[in-house]
Amino acid sequence: LRMALGGVAVGLGFGFSLVQILYLLDRKMDHEDTVLQVTATVAMAYLTFYTAEVVSGMSGVIAVVVCGLVTKSMGGGLIADWNVMNGFWALLEHLLNTVIFALGGMVFGEILQRELWEPMDWVYMVILYLFVNAIRFLLLFGVFPLNKRIGLGTNWKECFFSSWGGLRGAVGITLALALDTLVTEDFEDAAEDERVDALKRTTKLFGMVGGISLMTLVINGTSSGPLLKKLGLSDSTESRKRIVNLARDATRRNLLDDFIHLMTDIRFMHVDFALVRDHCPLLRDVTSEQLKQAVEENKESVHPALYKPPHLESVLPYFKETGGCRTSMMKARGDFFFGEASIADLGFSKRAAVVTGDAEAEPEPSADLLMDMRLMFVELLRAGYADQIYRGELDPREYEGLLVRTLTQSPDFSHDRIKKGEPLNDWEDSRVGMSKKSFKAVFVLNAVGGACRSAICSKTREDVGERFRKEEAYRYDMTRFEILRALCFVQAHKFAQNRLDEEFQEGTDEAAAAFRTVMKESNGEIRKAKNLLKSQNKDRLTHVISHYFCAILNHKEARHIKQLIESGILLQKEGRHCLEDIDKRIKKIRRCVKDKHEGSLEYLCKDEEAVTEGEESAAGQEQEFTERPKRRMRQKSIL
Repeated sequence: LRMALGGVAVGLGFGFSLVQILYLLDRKMDHEDTVLQVTATVAMAYLTFYTAEVVSGMSGVIAVVVCGLVTKSMGGGLIADWNVMNGFWALLEHLLNTVIFALGGMVFGEILQRELWEPMDWVYMVILYLFVNAIRFLLLFGVFPLNKRIGLGTNWKECFFSSWGGLRGAVGITLALALDTLVTEDFEDAAEDERVDALKRTTKLFGMVGGISLMTLVINGTSSGPLLKKLGLSDSTESRKRIVNLARDATRRNLLDDFIHLMTDIRFMHVDFALVRDHCPLLRDVTSEQLKQAVEENKESVHPALYKPPHLESVLPYFKETGGCRTSMMKARGDFFFGEASIADLGFSKRAAVVTGDAEAEPEPSADLLMDMRLMFVELLRAGYADQIYRGELDPREYEGLLVRTLTQSPDFSHDRIKKGEPLNDWEDSRVGMSKKSFKAVFVLNAVGGACRSAICSKTREDVGERFRKEEAYRYDMTRFEILRALCFVQAHKFAQNRLDEEFQEGTDEAAAAFRTVMKESNGEIRKAKNLLKSQNKDRLTHVISHYFCAILNHKEARHIKQLIESGILLQKEGRHCLEDIDKRIKKIRRCVKDKHEGSLEYLCKDEEAVTEGEESAAGQEQEFTERPKRRMRQKSIL
């Protein structure tokens, strides 16, 4: 009674104290207070357990549970950021469960080696395991009539699975560990008989707890999945299937809107739509009417002064309604990144593009102001890379993180250069971490990983092995890396220029002069990246950018799926399958080296030319058939 009621009293006291602390830190606009709230919950939980268990000699587990209940009921509205709080405690839960099971496994192995553990105890363990499961079945089916009539209700299948799926683990192992440690310390100086008798009891207790935990994990845990399918509880109902189909249609519409929005970017002017269809299944069956509707919706959602028409010249030939213009579209394809118009439009903000020469009557900016302006621009570049990571344009997993590390560390090097009075030179700084040795190491890791995957999956063994043996593989990956680096670099500068342009738009004062100087330096850095793009092979450049475009679309699709899960439209298991498929597609895109995909524009043009030639041949044969009698009549008349 003292242990239970005393634990409740201690938990109430610490719970009210934690609620008061959360109230004092309830400033939702300050991220630092959010961190302090998370720290307070962790510190108070351990302090509650220590005070109740060690200092007061009461139940620490009960005290912590009561403290949590009080905090949840009275301080739930005081949490500044629930996402941060839930994310941290979910991570901490996994870490502590791992530690508990690791310690429990080591102690359980040590106990089995003790002479106090007898062979007959194995039989008792199995009998106890059967009794534990039988007791759980009796308890749940005993209250089954009541549960069936209250709340949401239940059925015998759900009750049966709940009885079988009751796993034992963390709490029992924790209490057994604490008891074994306590008894070992208390009876260390006791008589030999008493110490052996106490150790024998704790050994058998911990052995039974650890054994039952192991058996429930191995037997109940592994058989829960097949049992769930056998009972039909994992099958989706017809209503859920309709909801999933509606969610898929909504995701397709959103993804088509993202597709149109991305096609307004000059970078993706000549994306191979056959490749998009291959790597983005939701866009595989898009009709011309849906495409037209998406273009109109995109135009209505943008201010007329900011509207940019999408570049659909390379997309329209794939639709039957525009099939007559396929060949002409192919012949009219411009030089991507090679024409002056494309170069002028890529990566400059509206005002930055016209910053040329020295402005008249413009004061010379001071060195300190110019340094601060450059440092501000560098921080905006850092924010630009973070924005690309958030929107899926910069994948942290690309090249084992080498691409992200190379780009995101360039602002650090630029910061040091600017502090020394040097101008902006982050294009060269982005090459600092990109040594040939590091890239070769990443290439070898990717190749070895592909070989290991091929050994597991025989379906891809030949493709991966062939790619690994090709001498061009390394050069292709290096070229792809440089192209992606240049694209992300230009986009980050575009982001920084637009943000800086919003703050320093007008005026000829000293700040505006510093703004123009930084813009000129940024334009010079962009030209360096463009020169690298211009030096690449046109087909290889289009191939890399098309795959990059598909990866962005898949990341956007994953974000839409996550939003549906968070809003409750999709269940966790439904969304998990979709996210797993998207992850597989992204990995496939990174490994794809095919120059042409099935249904590409070249194949369509060849088919169209073949059809045209066939029609001309048939028309010629028909004309020959009709003209032949006429020639014979003329010959007879002549004779």
